[in-house]
Amino acid sequence: MQDIAQRINKLRINPAGVKFNDLVKVCSFLFGKARQDATSHKVYATP
Repeated sequence: MQDIAQRINKLRINPAGVKFNDLVKVCSFLFGKARQDATSHKVYATP
């Protein structure tokens, strides 16, 4: 959990410097497994 909190903090501090892998890890934690993840495009089911 602390790792995710640190990643979210980094995203808030520098939104222009977001790494794709960091964003995927945060989204997977918050929204679960992506519905589509065969390519670089990921689709998450959001509440």
